[in-house]
Amino acid sequence: MTPLGQRLREARLRKGLTLQEVAGALGYKYRTVVHSWEKGHRVPKLENRKRLAELYEVDITEFLDD
Repeated sequence: MTPLGQRLREARLRKGLTLQEVAGALGYKYRTVVHSWEKGHRVPKLENRKRLAELYEVDITEFLDD
């Protein structure tokens, strides 16, 4: 299975969003938190996974396995 970080990055790119745009949509000031998720350094909490799924217009199950 594809790592979670890679799935997050691919979904973001399909929507044409920047790291900063995603961070802002989630209420973060800096893009580093989103970047750390995509690089696999950190794992987003379930609430953030839900919000990312909504933002990227994908089913939440795409971000549940890690």
